[in-house]
Amino acid sequence: MTTSDDPNTLIAKLFQGTMIADEWNVVSSVKRYFNKNGSIKSDTDLHHLTFISADDRIAEAIEEIAKWSE
Repeated sequence: MTTSDDPNTLIAKLFQGTMIADEWNVVSSVKRYFNKNGSIKSDTDLHHLTFISADDRIAEAIEEIAKWSE
């Protein structure tokens, strides 16, 4: 998953709930401009997250990630 928000609270929640066993957070600084609702916005830091989990915990992890990204 890729996000511009700081994912530390999400990562902590997934570890505490034993939904993930390992995690990589690769931060890249790329200036990206885009049009959102008629105005120009920009992102600078993007977090690319990769998680390791057991098959039986994937559904729970996806639900938590979806709630966090809303």
